[in-house]
Formats: sequence, structure tokens, C-alpha cells
Amino acid sequence: MDLRIDPARFLRRTLIADAMVCGASGVALLAAPRAIASRIGLASPALVAVLGVTLAAYGLALLRTARGERLRRRDAIVPIALNLAWLLGTAGVIAAGWLDGQGQRILLLVGDVVIAFTILEAIGLHRLTAAAAPRTSAAA
Repeated sequence: MDLRIDPARFLRRTLIADAMVCGASGVALLAAPRAIASRIGLASPALVAVLGVTLAAYGLALLRTARGERLRRRDAIVPIALNLAWLLGTAGVIAAGWLDGQGQRILLLVGDVVIAFTILEAIGLHRLTAAAAPRTSAAA
């Protein structure tokens, strides 16, 4: 019995989970930008609202990609690259001191989630690429 998960299925489920987390985060940020900005030590609720719109739109785009008929390498490469950009941005925000201590801790927790999705998407990309590679048989 073969217990391996179809590589496209693994990647698809990972992308859907990432999309749901991004979408839910975006909606939460949009629901209470002033309260969230105050809680994390950010002066502008408008930045929180813009981030909410961006995350919600990205979540929808990622969901659309994940539900597509066929997943391609770029369908994993783009979210991986964007997740890495998010992590660089996180480092920049923390280094700049734009958030208070609680805001920095929250941002680091979000970064942990982003790292987890990046790793899972990289595994999915590897599996997808390996499955597409031609199989070579050892000569006897």
C-alpha cells in the first residue's frame, strides 16, 4: 500500500491553509484597525487597515491559485518569495523600533507562522518538482 501524499495535493492543501490564515488575518485587521494599532504601539490605524486589505486580497489570490486545475512550480515559488519578503520586512520593522514590545512579540509570532508556511510550501515545491522529473532506472 502506497501511503505517500500526491505532491500536488500536499502543496494545494498548504496553499489553501496559507490563504485562509492570510484572509482571516486581513479581515481581523480590517475589523478593528484602531484597536489593533493601539495594542501594538503603532501610531497609524490606516497602516493596519492597508495591511488588512493587502492580506485579504492576497489570501483570495492564493486561494484562487490553490483551487486551480493544475499547480505549477511558480504557484509555490511566488508565495515562498512573498513569505521571505514578509520575514525581511518583519526584521526591518523590529530593527526600526516602529512597534512597542508587545507589538514586536506579536510580529515575531506571526513570523513563526510565516516560516512554517514557507517550509511547507518549499516541501510541496520539492515534491511537485521531484514528481515531474523523469524517472531513471539503474542499469543492471
